[in-house]
Amino acid sequence: KFFANEVSSYYGDKDLNTEVVTDKEATDFFGAIRPQPTPEVRKRINLYEWKWLSYRAGQHEASIWEIEKYTGAKNILIRDGALYFKNSSQWKWDFPVQTWRFSLSWNIKYKENNSKAEFSLLNISTGGIFAKIALIENSFFYYSKGEKTKSVKCKPEESYHIKIEGDMVMADGSQHYNLYVNEELVGNYVLANEDVSQVNGLEVSASSGVVIDDIYGAGYQQTN
Repeated sequence: KFFANEVSSYYGDKDLNTEVVTDKEATDFFGAIRPQPTPEVRKRINLYEWKWLSYRAGQHEASIWEIEKYTGAKNILIRDGALYFKNSSQWKWDFPVQTWRFSLSWNIKYKENNSKAEFSLLNISTGGIFAKIALIENSFFYYSKGEKTKSVKCKPEESYHIKIEGDMVMADGSQHYNLYVNEELVGNYVLANEDVSQVNGLEVSASSGVVIDDIYGAGYQQTN
């Protein structure tokens, strides 16, 4: 308070609210500054160009089609960009074939203590399940060589981020994967549920009240 009184007295500005410059003066000043020259060798995208450069013809129509493909699906619906299971039902996504290393993640939220869900990363052509995660009685379980293993406790109405890192290299005669729940490693290089020649699908079976969102995957290819 002392310094505020001293400054206001010195500058004759009792309430310290005198406008130094107007908005127009500030805009005109910055507008007169010459922009930095663009590089002659490497390509640079200016901030004011990002919006229109990041959009391609037909992209909006494709996104609408991605949502509309769920229309009419039994016991599921799209709301605010998330997939809601209204009753016990199943859905399957296919994605580009993975034969080396990859990751796949998603968010899950559920309403009831007795809610159930099962996530299977599989070879669609054979049905072989590389990795399987299950929500049972407020716990997440993962499967290795067909056996249900360690559990991670969870609660209704809380969102959980699940991530699987798949390694299909037969390092010791078997394939492996890592499992993360909310960024915590809970399954470290565990043996795959089944060894498969490829992974190209995610199948979800869930009870009413389960919500799936933000499915994201990344695939990697071995190079020489």
